[in-house]
Amino acid sequence: MNANNIVLFPQRDNPRNIMPQTIEEVIENMDDVRQVHIQESLENMMPMLFDRLSLAGFNLDEDDPNITKHGALVVEAVRSFLCRVYGMDHPLQIIANNLFEADDDDNLSLAENIRITITDKTNDETKD
Repeated sequence: MNANNIVLFPQRDNPRNIMPQTIEEVIENMDDVRQVHIQESLENMMPMLFDRLSLAGFNLDEDDPNITKHGALVVEAVRSFLCRVYGMDHPLQIIANNLFEADDDDNLSLAENIRITITDKTNDETKD
């Protein structure tokens, strides 16, 4: 305030002023916020899940690279699930959509005739 009790509006060059954004910028920022929310949620939940599995008697030997890879798959599966909740894409969603089939009572089970082919993008090798 100045001496005659007039409140001055903030100056245009004030770095705290946020200029209007395009709708594309707003959507991109929302996707970033969602990704941060998912990542922070995973960082909070996954250690508890693996601790509970260990307490239940499962030997989660971190020195075994196969255990580590399977654990990473669990984390990515949860990330895929949370992305799906937010309407965002994740590569594992394709697998989830095709790996399970529902019976007449809507109970899910693994599809019987499924084949997953993974292509290495760096040298186009195919692995089954």
